[in-house]
Amino acid sequence: MLLSMEHRIENFKRLYAFENERPLIGFSAVSEYPFVRSPAAKDLPEDRPLRPDDFDPVCYAQDNLRLFEIHEEYGGDFIFTASPFYGIPWIEVFAGMELYANHESGAIYARPFKSGGMETEPFSGKHKWAVLARAMIEQDAKTAGGLYPLGVTRMRGVSDVLFALRGNEFVFDLIDNPEESDKICSDIADIIIRFGQMQLNSIPEFYGGLGSFFYNTWVPAGTVWLQEDAVALLSPELYHGCIEKHLNRIAAAFPHCVIHQHPVGFLPWESYIDAGMLAFELHVDEGGPAVAELHSIHAGILSRKPLIIWGNMSLDELDDLFKRLPRRGLAVSCIVENREQALEIRKRFGDK
Repeated sequence: MLLSMEHRIENFKRLYAFENERPLIGFSAVSEYPFVRSPAAKDLPEDRPLRPDDFDPVCYAQDNLRLFEIHEEYGGDFIFTASPFYGIPWIEVFAGMELYANHESGAIYARPFKSGGMETEPFSGKHKWAVLARAMIEQDAKTAGGLYPLGVTRMRGVSDVLFALRGNEFVFDLIDNPEESDKICSDIADIIIRFGQMQLNSIPEFYGGLGSFFYNTWVPAGTVWLQEDAVALLSPELYHGCIEKHLNRIAAAFPHCVIHQHPVGFLPWESYIDAGMLAFELHVDEGGPAVAELHSIHAGILSRKPLIIWGNMSLDELDDLFKRLPRRGLAVSCIVENREQALEIRKRFGDK
């Protein structure tokens, strides 16, 4: 039986209050690659930098409606969310980078302009990419018609944008040119804050809250999702000395933040807790640490903050996870191949 939207939202409210009676369970049934999720991207040109007019908000909104319908077929506690097309590296383009489509990889990548630098006021006037983001929000809201929420789209972190600008060299930049690097970090943080605030000012509330793009969770009003994937390349000293203060400033600019992270390399989750995150989302990555190997991190986070775990996990791994971790504050989004697999997981661990 499909849980009502009201029931699912109450489940998430209880999750954030550590009052849920069982772990919340959802399903990811469509590839995470943006071009697979959004057929509207199939005609994006590869032979030139992308422009805002390459993206038709109506087509992407229709893709989101289709994804909502698929999501509802699998059941569970999670709530499909639309957002400005998360395949666009939004922060990078506002930071003055060019975007290119790559249909082989199914994604869009960014690279620096051959000349010029970061824009200082990307949201002033009628910046064309900002206009596109607002148009996508407006069209998503119209197409959703109250059936599902909207949320702030993927916003890459300070270290992620540094990596896009300089590749692995950004690590040495932090060491060799600390003052210049700090100024760039501050500018990136400003863009993340301004873009997040712009979206929050445009997104209609849904049962008093919002959704959360790809991860399909209901969150309180004023929530943004953050990430700092590239800190995996840093030492603790470089993170705490160069990146942490900028992430903390971003987190302080919003009523609530959820942070996405991968358990590969350096993972400063204790620092993220101290930054006042509402909740954590941690991947179980293919080829990365197994579920059992992440137990101490999962347990450490859950001792203080709600945790959303996303990944491809077997029934045995899920059984071990649910036996070893407390249920309160825990939500799991399972990658599945079909509805039968989702139904089996629901029967064993979730709603009956």
